Amino acid sequence: MARFFAYLIIGLIVLSGGASASGIPDRFAFVIGNGAYERDAGGNKLKSSTFNLETPENDARAYIDILGKQGWQILNKLNVNVQAARMLDDLKAAASQITEGSEVVFVYTGHGFTELGENYLVGIPDDHKIYPRFSDMRAGSISLNTIVRVLAQSRPARIVLIINACSDEPLLEDVSIAPERPEFDAGVAEVLVLYSSSPDGIAYDVLDTVDKQTSGVLSVFSRSFTKLLSEDRPLLSIFADARIEVEGLSRRPAKAKGDERRAALQIPHVLYDTIDGRFNMANPAATLDDRTQTDDWRVDPFVCRVREEALAEALGLRANQTWENGVEQSAVQACIVSAAYADLGIDSLSYDGAREGVVVARVGADSKLATGDLIARINVKCDGKNTERERLETMDQFLSLLNTYYFSSGCLVSLYHQSVGTTNWTFEHIKF
Repeated sequence: MARFFAYLIIGLIVLSGGASASGIPDRFAFVIGNGAYERDAGGNKLKSSTFNLETPENDARAYIDILGKQGWQILNKLNVNVQAARMLDDLKAAASQITEGSEVVFVYTGHGFTELGENYLVGIPDDHKIYPRFSDMRAGSISLNTIVRVLAQSRPARIVLIINACSDEPLLEDVSIAPERPEFDAGVAEVLVLYSSSPDGIAYDVLDTVDKQTSGVLSVFSRSFTKLLSEDRPLLSIFADARIEVEGLSRRPAKAKGDERRAALQIPHVLYDTIDGRFNMANPAATLDDRTQTDDWRVDPFVCRVREEALAEALGLRANQTWENGVEQSAVQACIVSAAYADLGIDSLSYDGAREGVVVARVGADSKLATGDLIARINVKCDGKNTERERLETMDQFLSLLNTYYFSSGCLVSLYHQSVGTTNWTFEHIKF
């Protein structure tokens, strides 16, 4: 739809409150992979340890790669082999970056256990040896309730936990490894917990001894789930397919352990779900599709992304410039911005002071720009007059420039943008 292209420059406005002008919320991710529970004096992972896990570090990198490509902002810099205290500190730091109304995904792969109805994730021991007693392991772990409570402090719209507690070799004897349904009271209406195994089930680290010796191998759950995660469809649909595949894959390690009872098979489980409607990891716009049938575009500009008649009405009002009040004017602008985002596949942008320009923060699958693209300069030429060159030094300057030319006809605006890792500048010309 070429007519949307004329409004590209308008579509770069970023709104506060955790959502861009497209109506799509900010998206944040926190990823942990704990596998080195027993180490030598130099801190290296002991290959002979039965407590160590082979795949969590690989799993964490796989999730970071996939989520990053989908536009999720990874909040924690330390992603593998993290002690519980550091995990909690990083969670608190992450909570300060989370915006109200946003979406947050927490991913964990490593050892886990339950106690008195609480599910715990086991941090790496402070020293090089495994936890000698349950009380020590309990002190070195963090509960799902704590994670949700901390992440909820910034009032995101929804929190999704993907927990792959690889506990086929429990850290201590007589420790319950079965996940239990949690109860959350953190003020967040929508929480989803996907667990890699069912109650009374088991989560396998590797398929067999050959698999264990393969570099870069993923856990049984992650090898299935991550390859589906980039698909543009609801998360629970993806999880259902992964559940079937994981159950089939787990027959091999179950047989190797000499126990083919159903309890020995790995069956991923939805542990907790208060998500309202569909949730799509790869395509945030699809999460909101259901509400566009009856909503008014003046209230929700997202409607203009998917309903032609809504955009046409807003464009007609803009052409007439007959505003009843400032609220209607703002609604028209937001509608056109949202449509521009949809056409170009842009979900949100931000300003990067270090790179001195507006930076593409998140894009869709068919975007004409890419995540990380830098827009450092705008050229404006109106009615054949000389070009005005504006170097963007602040977001306020950028927004002021947009306000100046938003209603001006006969103006040619050129964006200078640069992809990450390149030195070449690309020009996009937009005529209002």
